[in-house]
Amino acid sequence: MSWKTGRNVIRQFIDVYLNVPLCSAYTYDPGENAGENPVGRRVTVDFNHRKMTAFVIRSYTADELSFGYPVKKVDKFQDSEPIFGEFQIKTAEWIADRYLCSPGEALALMVPGGKREVGSLSLWDEPVDSDLPAYNLSDEQKKAVETVLRSDRAFFYLYGITGSGKTEVYLTLAEKTIAEGRGVIYLVPEIALTHQLTEQVRRRFGSRVSVIHSLLTPAQKYTEWRRILRGEVDFVIGARSAVFAPLDRIGLIILDEEHESSYKSQTAPRYHARQVAMYIAGKKKAKLIMGSATPSVEAYAAMNNGSVVPLRLFRRVAGGSRPRFSVIDMRGRKNLLSSELLHAVRNSLESGRQVILFLNRRGFSYSFRCRTCGFEFHCSYCSLPLTYHKKENCFVCHCCGRIRPAVRECPQCRSLDIGYGGIGTEKIEEEIRTVFPQYTTARVDRDTVGTGKDLGKILSRFRSGEIRMLLGTQMIAKGLNFPGVKTVGIVTIDNILGIPDFRSAERAFALITQVAGRTGRYSDDGEVLIQTERGDHPALIHAVKGEADTFYREELEMRQLSGFPPFSRLVHLVVRSVSEETASRAAAFMAGLLQKAGVPETGLMGPSEAPVARANGQYRFHCLLRSPHPQKYSEMIREAVGKTVKEFRDCRVDIDVDPLTIE
Repeated sequence: MSWKTGRNVIRQFIDVYLNVPLCSAYTYDPGENAGENPVGRRVTVDFNHRKMTAFVIRSYTADELSFGYPVKKVDKFQDSEPIFGEFQIKTAEWIADRYLCSPGEALALMVPGGKREVGSLSLWDEPVDSDLPAYNLSDEQKKAVETVLRSDRAFFYLYGITGSGKTEVYLTLAEKTIAEGRGVIYLVPEIALTHQLTEQVRRRFGSRVSVIHSLLTPAQKYTEWRRILRGEVDFVIGARSAVFAPLDRIGLIILDEEHESSYKSQTAPRYHARQVAMYIAGKKKAKLIMGSATPSVEAYAAMNNGSVVPLRLFRRVAGGSRPRFSVIDMRGRKNLLSSELLHAVRNSLESGRQVILFLNRRGFSYSFRCRTCGFEFHCSYCSLPLTYHKKENCFVCHCCGRIRPAVRECPQCRSLDIGYGGIGTEKIEEEIRTVFPQYTTARVDRDTVGTGKDLGKILSRFRSGEIRMLLGTQMIAKGLNFPGVKTVGIVTIDNILGIPDFRSAERAFALITQVAGRTGRYSDDGEVLIQTERGDHPALIHAVKGEADTFYREELEMRQLSGFPPFSRLVHLVVRSVSEETASRAAAFMAGLLQKAGVPETGLMGPSEAPVARANGQYRFHCLLRSPHPQKYSEMIREAVGKTVKEFRDCRVDIDVDPLTIE
């Protein structure tokens, strides 16, 4: 579209964001197919001699000579109508500012990649019975609901023991929100683990529910996105990315199991869904209710300082009692499963009850060593040992995913005197099946569960009693609620307690508490057995005794003394390159720039070799910036990173604001 005014030509132009680490918007000529409203649509453009998808954020008219350079034309419009609006653009710009990425990277994260709609979706195949029994809230639950409804505050935390009925509080608040004509977003750590919750939501809220998760194809995600945009959805349930669902009138955001690390993206943009939910709730004048039996230390501190309203649930709604704990000292023992744990498992099975065994490591074993020359098998692309998977008879790197065949002799000295060390879920499964061959056992980890439907089938069989023992990784540590479970065994907690990370105690405490919550919900004879060589660790002691407040108080005292979150915020900068020398020099160069720019030495740790020194063929060196207000260093960081990448062209720098792990 264009017209002349004197000698000049006034044309329509658009500004776009691209999914590249550049913060600027770029100007293009939309051509004749832009229509009246090009903003909010995706276009294909030529950028640096590559065809790329871009996001239209502005449309305006200008003198075509005012740019001083020829403006490229858009190749094509991918969407016939807008799929995002001003709010999504502002949210992307906020994410870019907080997490030091580009607005285009943030928009690409938010907007589905599909370009066509498909038929109706169903996450689960089983029919749903819509006749629900009436549910009577306990006094504690009623008080929590009334507090949220009557308060003019925005942020709440439902801090309740496992089995205390947090889900019913969420769903009651969702019903009341929808009755007022506003929408609900319900976030869960992993959609594959929410079979029971999804059934509840479908029964209660019918067809005006959208489920968004990583198992959907791009076309399916696009279909759900369009349903939400058209106003056909009141209730969105999903994992981390569902926080971006384009509900028009959001009234309530629920963030269940707030402590879970899966709410933090491990790839750029490295946002945390909790912080995005707080931003959206504030802008939309909605209420955010977070919840967990084991809040993150940051959330516990927020409840104590009054920035988040605490809602406490102390009693289990089904009448069960806290399980009995036994800590089994494994020092000096050679067996993987102690006689005490095997005895408890046998008693449960023979009495018709069920068992859950937990081990936070998949595979058969995770170390290979030659007893003759000492050779150890490590991934040739990563500085990590390979994990042996017996069923496939191969070694797998759980960092980069590379696979290599198993060996019968040492690759270095050809000795046959080789051995495997460490244990994984596959090895425990083999031992359990040997000891209890008459009982059906199922293993749940990433190697055995491909989709949410696969997991749903296993859980249905476990619920019916067909499966008597469930063995798995963190996938079974949460979201499971089965009356038949009596015995829960933690094969080892030492691999978490031994990690040199300031959050390791918090993770171990949460894991023990959450796994223990799988039993004792409906009965008084639940039991939890923990095998460990670190029985004197404070996190384990407090978890076993149920001393949550004591644990959090001591943890906060240590964090304050060491200056770690929540008393500061962190920015983790990882320099990586295929050349070890380049990565090391670039990290030193970047650290020097930060110090010259004004970052105090007390706030900058490094540069040094990263804990995972090599990953996917690239060497890694890192710096850690620690400050109560890291945002004041944002421009310094962007500039230092930009100069480093320009100076060392064969290196890359990853920026992680508020990291949960330092790897």
